[in-house]
Amino acid sequence: MSSSNYWPFIVFMPVESSERAKYVSTLFSSPVALEVLNIFKWNRSLCQGEIVRSMGHHSNKTILTMLKRLVNLGLLSEETRLEQRGKRRVKVKCYKLTELGKWYNLLFKDPKNLDKALLKENLVKLTLEFLNKFIEFSEEIGLFIGDQVSEILAGTIKAIAERSSKHPPDLVVFGSIAFDIYLTHGLKAYSGGSGANVATVASHLGLRTCLATRIPVDPLGLQSVVELIEAGVDVSLVELSKDLKTTICTILHEPLHSPKVSCSYDPLNPPVLMHLSNRLIDSCRASKAIYIGEGVSRVFIDLLKEVGGGKLIVYRPHKLSIDLALDEFLSLMRYGPIVVLNEDKVEALESRGVKVPIELFKHGAKSIVVTRGLNGSILYESPKSAPLEYKAPEVNAIDPLGAGDVFSAVLIYCLLRGIDLRRAVERSTLKASYSTMQLGPRKVISMKEVEEDHLSTKGSLFT
Repeated sequence: MSSSNYWPFIVFMPVESSERAKYVSTLFSSPVALEVLNIFKWNRSLCQGEIVRSMGHHSNKTILTMLKRLVNLGLLSEETRLEQRGKRRVKVKCYKLTELGKWYNLLFKDPKNLDKALLKENLVKLTLEFLNKFIEFSEEIGLFIGDQVSEILAGTIKAIAERSSKHPPDLVVFGSIAFDIYLTHGLKAYSGGSGANVATVASHLGLRTCLATRIPVDPLGLQSVVELIEAGVDVSLVELSKDLKTTICTILHEPLHSPKVSCSYDPLNPPVLMHLSNRLIDSCRASKAIYIGEGVSRVFIDLLKEVGGGKLIVYRPHKLSIDLALDEFLSLMRYGPIVVLNEDKVEALESRGVKVPIELFKHGAKSIVVTRGLNGSILYESPKSAPLEYKAPEVNAIDPLGAGDVFSAVLIYCLLRGIDLRRAVERSTLKASYSTMQLGPRKVISMKEVEEDHLSTKGSLFT
């Protein structure tokens, strides 16, 4: 029988080995024990009369003996109540499942027939009970629980990631995850990371999106994976790293200024992919588009060599790629990407003697887009075409963080939908501007919004 035919039921056993045989023989040698446990609901008591009536095919003595045994095993709790029967008040014994008893009750029930809300609530309690006993057992036999927790987290993340891969992706996103703490707006915290933001927006737009990154084996890493999967992102290309910590970014908003962002991570151990795998290369070959964000330029060059041409590539470099690896940054141009830069990155390039856009076109870039925040964007479509400027609509902006991620995701979505580059940049400028009205780095943009804007506007953002 294959493993797919099994559920992961776990049973508790007494600490003393001599007691385990008694425990097993009491529970599993007679169907009466299982039948008694099975008639209970998790949060409802049953008194002897109800139990006897529901099990009338057994003798009263057999039923009462088994109730006593199950109480002794700690699977049922017993209490005595006073009930009014005519003119007399009589003592009645009633029973209820203990937390331990709920495990065994679930063992012989079909979860599909249980109340989902109640099942969810109690599974959390039962899991915590199991983990408490697991920790106690580990300490008893001298195991270091920290290592085991890491292994459990890694296994959980891996299992979740593997289940998210179903179809060849439309888009593979390279970038990072982070945890963003806003020091303004009442001290708020959000999951972030530019690559994760792009992947989430693209998935909301309806693209089958796969995120390729390194994720630390810690609670915040697990939370990030769960949130990405809930957003529909395929995380099967996520690489788990035990020596990596979740990047923490602090964001300070100041009036009339761009947010000040400070992120803590080891530059010698960055939270991005450091090498290629066959699975990663195959997924990129099967995809329709590749987004290259935060990461190591040399890894991207090796990847694009393997993947070959004829694919939409959007390259939005991290500023460190310009500051520390300019030659490799320029080498990436030969693969014909659409390059997305903000004004800070244009300034960094020109301070190094690289004129934008002319030098990037010389090295092979297909098109260049410069995003300018509240001032809109500029498209350099080709070396011979005049630049096109797009105005940003006036909005009540409260948080520009993540707007560039929205721009990139909408741009890729539009291009994969067959919309020409000029209109795609127009849509991206519009949606990026509107996204600044949302607080938090991971904006919510729907496919319906983008499609309606595409149908309703006719070039009104051109200048």
